[in-house]
Amino acid sequence: MWRYCISAIACAGHAITESVAPRRDRRPAVTGVLELAGIGIGPANLSLAALCEEAGKAERTRFFDRKAGFSWHRGMMLPGARLQCSWIKDLVTPVAPTSRFGFLSYLAARQRLFAFVNAGFETVSRTEFADYLGWVAGQLPTLHWDSPLRDLAFEAGAFTAQVGCERVRTQHLVLGLGHEPAFPACLEPHLGQGCLHAAEFLERMPAIVGRHVVVIGGGQSGAEIVLHLLRSAKPPASIAWVSRRSNFLPLDETHFSNEHFTPAYVKHFFELPADRRVTLLQEQRMMSDGISPSTLRELYAEVYRLRFLEKVPPVPRLLPGHSVVGCTSWRGALGIELRSADTGAGQRIVADLVIAATGYRVALPPCLEALGIAWDAVTGTPMLGRCYAISWDGPAANRIYLQNAGRVSHGVADPQLALLAWRSATILNDALGREVFPLGTEASLIEWSRHSEHNEACSICE
Repeated sequence: MWRYCISAIACAGHAITESVAPRRDRRPAVTGVLELAGIGIGPANLSLAALCEEAGKAERTRFFDRKAGFSWHRGMMLPGARLQCSWIKDLVTPVAPTSRFGFLSYLAARQRLFAFVNAGFETVSRTEFADYLGWVAGQLPTLHWDSPLRDLAFEAGAFTAQVGCERVRTQHLVLGLGHEPAFPACLEPHLGQGCLHAAEFLERMPAIVGRHVVVIGGGQSGAEIVLHLLRSAKPPASIAWVSRRSNFLPLDETHFSNEHFTPAYVKHFFELPADRRVTLLQEQRMMSDGISPSTLRELYAEVYRLRFLEKVPPVPRLLPGHSVVGCTSWRGALGIELRSADTGAGQRIVADLVIAATGYRVALPPCLEALGIAWDAVTGTPMLGRCYAISWDGPAANRIYLQNAGRVSHGVADPQLALLAWRSATILNDALGREVFPLGTEASLIEWSRHSEHNEACSICE
């Protein structure tokens, strides 16, 4: 699941986690109307802010977040955790290869470019990529921190946003939405000391020594936490790993599958009927939600060592093909009720600590409701145009763009880092009404449709 970017959440609390970025003095408050204002500063809007700087549009753009500084995934900065996509798919490089905000520029600035090349890493560590993001954030004076979105309206031909103590008017608005943790409904009444989401793991640092731990979720986050628990110097008394999936399935990152993470495929996917898109997203699930093969190898080796060589606890119980159907308080602990997909049989696991690696859901700021947003009746998400603009009741000359919430409209790549720069450039080109960053469709090895090579104009999203 770590292809995807988690941006800050507007209105409802922009940040989930924290890596360190030096703060810079703000530019003077803007008088007049901005061309573009971003709410939330995660990787998505950070990419857009960097491209605005590259395009010479920094004077008429601003980005706001309630956090005190840049943050990203601090709760999941587990030792050895790595991204699931290439480091070259950074904030800017795919659309601006010579940008000073690229990952190679970061390595040079940190004086370790040659060492990085010599290391031959296939992917970059999550810790290093978080440091890169913070390094970029520290160079952008258009980022305003300690500025929560308090109110949003449209009046006199512009959006008016109350951010912190500042009132800002802008022609276009870009929401860098994040995702809030999702839980099985039966767990929600028990959230607290004995039940938490994987995103909080390192921030909460729950006691594990001698406890009975259940990890729910068969994706990358669940796998990383189980591996971390197995390698702990002071491990739990027991570990059970539960997943609805038929097995602990690998990430599909083969060459032809990666063609789904290209602009050509996104354009093809957008044109498909809604029912076909839903079917494809189910088929493509392991392209984004699977476990890295390297993580699976490490896990298997650890379980083998514990079970057959050292024969010491905790030898984990591995329970794929089981759904969590209930949770009750039981003798000072939690009783997790499971049902097997294969046999229908039920069983109860008693846990002192439940870690839910059960994904995220889109969180939309409540203040959007007053703007007459058009909602998709099936998915419950805003209807997006080709260039990521929301359909709304206002004039077409003023647009609300939505980052990181277009999976059902733009495909499996949308929540991921892979097309972050391309999406930001698409939004910026559309907002400015000209092709600041050339985005001609590259040739694809797969003929997705008769018009695969056709680069359609994207001046107004409908």
